[in-house]
Amino acid sequence: MTDIASPPPQGTGGRNAGLKLFGIVLMTLVMAVPLVMISSLVDERRSYAGEAAANVAQGWGGSQTVAGPFLVVPYAVPEKRDERGALLSDAVTGEVVILARTLEVMATPAVEERTRGIFRVPVYAADLELAGVFAPPELRGMPAGAVVDWARAHLALGVGDVRGISGDVALSWNGAEGGDFSPGTGVSAAYSGIQTPVTVGSGEMPFKLTLRLRGTGRLAFVPSAESFTASVTTAWPHPSFDGAYLPETRDIRADGFSAVWRVSHLARPLPQVWFNADNVSTGPAEFGVTFYQPVDFYQLVDRSLKYAILFIGLSFLVFFLAETVTGARIHVVQYLLAGAAQVIFYLLLLAFAEQIGFSPAYLIAAAACVILTALYAGPVLGSLKRGLAVAGALIVLYGLLYTLLNEEDYALLTGAVASFLALAVTMFMTRKVDWYQAQAHVRDTLTTPVEPAR
Repeated sequence: MTDIASPPPQGTGGRNAGLKLFGIVLMTLVMAVPLVMISSLVDERRSYAGEAAANVAQGWGGSQTVAGPFLVVPYAVPEKRDERGALLSDAVTGEVVILARTLEVMATPAVEERTRGIFRVPVYAADLELAGVFAPPELRGMPAGAVVDWARAHLALGVGDVRGISGDVALSWNGAEGGDFSPGTGVSAAYSGIQTPVTVGSGEMPFKLTLRLRGTGRLAFVPSAESFTASVTTAWPHPSFDGAYLPETRDIRADGFSAVWRVSHLARPLPQVWFNADNVSTGPAEFGVTFYQPVDFYQLVDRSLKYAILFIGLSFLVFFLAETVTGARIHVVQYLLAGAAQVIFYLLLLAFAEQIGFSPAYLIAAAACVILTALYAGPVLGSLKRGLAVAGALIVLYGLLYTLLNEEDYALLTGAVASFLALAVTMFMTRKVDWYQAQAHVRDTLTTPVEPAR
């Protein structure tokens, strides 16, 4: 009887090394399934955090936008009839909205964190002072025959969430104290807010309006004057400026920040005077600051998952190189268990980050997975020393991942260089592997005739 071709030798020469490498690629893709599930869990937890913020805002006040004050003056156009009394046109009523000539807004928010379950939400109570001057109104483009009712003019202030108004609102108008405010603005561009009657004179009308406004997360303004200035000073050290305009000057310190905006009417998409019926929106001119938490760990965990396939693939590559160099035999199940440990890392990271913050959670999750993998790799590879070598390689990978997450500007460069180095090490350590050996063995097995037993 002719013997079947004997299997190729084990060790560095490759015992199905090519097939093993192909299997590693497949196993890496298989790991994408639990990673997708963890990514969905991150989105779910982020939505819970959003619900917690919404619940806090429900009782405290939501994101606030201060627009105005606006001077609103009603007018009427009487009906027209011909000499025989026939109706030519119906009576028309409307309002003219006028912005101030100068306006300076000073805000001093006191920011703190409120908790809802395990979630922390930044809230603030801001003392606002709005001081400026309205010029003598010049109403151009009025309908023919329009009669302006100056006696029914009112001052309106747009507020994003009126539930956040705390205490009384004080107004000094043209040298006289006022402030009998009522809900609503009467301005189509700012539905939510407050209003009070005012007396319109023939000269300049200085005013000062003060109020205390509570809100959650963000405080924004609309440049509602020909010459507009806003300043925010607070002890919260983590601002995020956004909107149509960035601060002209800002000073961010460990004990807080201050910022100043200056906006000209030439740089804003708002007219100085418009009719209330016009389709005018204050949204494009809005700007402000968000009092954010220093680390959005959901965003960081989500970013880490974007590198997960590469990270797990490199972890499998560490085991493959250890198997190739040492001649040990690692079963596909052992590869899968080692990969599962790296997948569990992301679950641990998410769970601990909600409790103690991202950086401590990363350290704990990484240490747990490195120790577990090292203790498992030692017996699999035949010695504790080899297990420690695998642990050292994993520590480098976890350090690389942490660097990618914290150096966003250089993440692409760091990832590209790391991938190149990983490929270079793999090529160097497998340069003596006979990749054809397994293929030749399979071909010889299929083509060698086997004599029937006698």
